[in-house]
Amino acid sequence: MRIVKCALLTLLVLFCFGGVAFAEDALIVHGKDFAFKVTEPSGWEGITNDANRYRVNVYFRMPGYDFNSSPALMYIRVLAKNGLTVSQHIQADMDAFSQKKKRIAFEAFDISNLKYEHASRKYIINDNQIDFLCYIDPGEKWNNYVILALTAPRDLAEKNCDVFISLVRSFLWVRAIEHKSVNQQ
Repeated sequence: MRIVKCALLTLLVLFCFGGVAFAEDALIVHGKDFAFKVTEPSGWEGITNDANRYRVNVYFRMPGYDFNSSPALMYIRVLAKNGLTVSQHIQADMDAFSQKKKRIAFEAFDISNLKYEHASRKYIINDNQIDFLCYIDPGEKWNNYVILALTAPRDLAEKNCDVFISLVRSFLWVRAIEHKSVNQQ
């Protein structure tokens, strides 16, 4: 009887801690040589099962829509640094967009209190679409950088800017934690 009580108490404790993890709606996304964690924004669905089809690692759509039909879409993509800083990568991205789009403007878009070196911009495309982008460098020990983006019509992008900032601030490069713990042992 005593063993049964101990087992039930252990299960109760595990259930309580497990509930906290589920309440945060955390997603862990991993691939070859990378893993990161983000908190799924309230009212958005984080999708990984077909993300590589769209050349992203995870995307967040509005409920009831798919990748191509969601009025607003957020995504995260891990890419190789290839010896460049995040500032150099975002500048190259802006240069490429300038050649593709007839009417595009770039504005400063600062996201404060990030744990990582980052570069961010607001892209205004044809006066009716906004892309908020943040490029994150998880650290010089890692060969990858990460792009987080929100793309939507102007009014919907502005309305969801805080949601995007929250997603960016929730970003955690999990490989960095594993690497640190290995070094401490």
